[in-house]
Amino acid sequence: MEDLNNEYYMLYPDNNPNYPMIIASLRPNSIESYVTGKYNLAILRDDPMPKKPQYVDYHSSGSTPVISKKFVDALSELNIYGAQILKGTSGDVIEELNLDYYMLHVFNFINAMDMNISKIDYDDILDTVDSVESYRLDNEKLKKIPLEKRLIFILDEYPVFYLFHKSVVDHLDTFDLKGHRFIPVTKWNDNAHFN
Repeated sequence: MEDLNNEYYMLYPDNNPNYPMIIASLRPNSIESYVTGKYNLAILRDDPMPKKPQYVDYHSSGSTPVISKKFVDALSELNIYGAQILKGTSGDVIEELNLDYYMLHVFNFINAMDMNISKIDYDDILDTVDSVESYRLDNEKLKKIPLEKRLIFILDEYPVFYLFHKSVVDHLDTFDLKGHRFIPVTKWNDNAHFN
């Protein structure tokens, strides 16, 4: 049986102390839908700031991807369902540093965690996953969704996990993008981002 866990990766920033963390703050907040009309997207530096910050193609503070125009151009060659590129409109990165950054706004949430074999803390009262030590995707759930509708998605059970299909990862790898790395789902655990 084909294991779709081998086809998915998580997006993380590089462990380079010179790459600063950047926050993307979207108003009005539009978590699970396409943004229409006017919006304000503040792109802001986050603490701690490195002494000699290097601004690259991917930054993050938390899970929201902040990407450069080069990263945008690479992604734009693909027709990604449930994802939208939003241009930064304010904030110190845009206004003081005069840099051009965007937010990768993903609103494709998929319930795809295999709850039987994933190592998680689950809050029965709130009916939510509190933390994840390691996890696996549920092959049966994912196979019911056409590939073009799961190229990039957020894990619904734990919405800080952005998942990228291998075809998207392979495409992005053909560009000289800096600041990010992809960790295979099969190798991810709660310490993976420190390695």
